[in-house]
Amino acid sequence: DAAVNQGVKPAVEMLQTCLKVKADGVMGLVTTSAAAKSKQSEIIPRYLTARLNRYTKTKNFDTYGEGWFNRVFRLIFTPTGMNA
Repeated sequence: DAAVNQGVKPAVEMLQTCLKVKADGVMGLVTTSAAAKSKQSEIIPRYLTARLNRYTKTKNFDTYGEGWFNRVFRLIFTPTGMNA
């Protein structure tokens, strides 16, 4: 969802930052290995927070911010995420 809404490179960079690996925007072996070893219960909240923080710095946040936040909240509060 982040890659579609915020761009592939920023989505990967946010994940890499959460995983504490070099944030180069490339979803390679280092990133996938770190993700596989991580605790989802720790990484997912960090990642969603990173998304929300990035939205606040995005042009047109004043216009679209509420909708962008709702997009992330649906991922948190609905069992099927964006399909709900």
